[in-house]
Amino acid sequence: MTACKDDIMHSIILIQQSTIDDMNAKLDRLGSLVQASLVGAAVDRSRLCDAPRVSSLTEVASFKTLPHSQDTTAKSGRKEDSTGKEIVEPEMLEDELSDERDLWTLEKIQDSLKHLETFHQVAHIASLTSPLKQVFVSAEKRAYLVKLVSSRRSVALWIEVPDDDEPPSHATLLAAQMVHDLSQLNIPSLCHFIHRPKSASLDRERALLEMVYSLVYQISRALPEHAHFESGVVEKVKSIPPIPQTRSEVTRSLAPAINLLESLLEYLPPLLFCVVDGFQLLVRKSNSPEMKAATKQFVACICEAATRQLTDQPSIFKSLWTTDGPCRDLQQARKSRALAHLGYEDDEEFESMALRGREMSPLTEG
Repeated sequence: MTACKDDIMHSIILIQQSTIDDMNAKLDRLGSLVQASLVGAAVDRSRLCDAPRVSSLTEVASFKTLPHSQDTTAKSGRKEDSTGKEIVEPEMLEDELSDERDLWTLEKIQDSLKHLETFHQVAHIASLTSPLKQVFVSAEKRAYLVKLVSSRRSVALWIEVPDDDEPPSHATLLAAQMVHDLSQLNIPSLCHFIHRPKSASLDRERALLEMVYSLVYQISRALPEHAHFESGVVEKVKSIPPIPQTRSEVTRSLAPAINLLESLLEYLPPLLFCVVDGFQLLVRKSNSPEMKAATKQFVACICEAATRQLTDQPSIFKSLWTTDGPCRDLQQARKSRALAHLGYEDDEEFESMALRGREMSPLTEG
């Protein structure tokens, strides 16, 4: 019996190490793709407002409020030996196996959330990523992004550009480029692009709810295959209402939907990216108290998911926010040091960042 347990633990350790190696290789390849796809300006006249220096990888990821911890027992029940390898305790393995019978499987979660697929922007994302348009950035900004995406740490980054572009804006195309590169490498990712309708005003509350529903659906397709979900998560899934129709129904649905997303983010795969573009369109002084609370809750939900990975979970979760102009809620997260910021001064020299409007040839893995 002991030999059997030892074999199981050894197999688990080998699988974990293989997963880590594969994840690190994909991060390196993603860095190469970003390096190749973002074209540096011949004369670097853009000026970074307050981006962290890029002299070392440690500094790129050091915006977090909590230090990286080697103790991963809080959620996983695992320890590390003196060499840094994870050790799975036999009694923890037995407890987990006995509890699984009472939990929902990933397949059941996916079936219960399938009706949210309608909010996933498949066609809109395809229009932004095929064909891609060249994005011109400064050499310093490109170096920073390469270090960000290829680092072995969770991170949340906000890229802010001046609000003077015709749609799709520079920020939107930068986000689309990231989504495209992640897809090229089959790296799990969530994404959503908030945009104004062409012939109507933006219903901000409904747009926020649709984004959360889209992300909930997407993460249900990205979670680990053998994940099992506790009763609290199951109840949140069961309580997701039918598609709300009235404004009051939309308002009442915001907090429960974000709570569900937050819970699902506790079951992350080894590596996951989240790209959100245009969030500034949802944050207005005229928002209702419920909407103001919901946008703040959403920002905290995404940013804190990255912070958790730095303390008690072994996964890597990277979020990228891109906006045209400022965003109050993201600014508050930045002040609390939950979010790194990369921005450009809005002056006549910004043309060095301008899109040249040329279509890119298909990218190849570098």
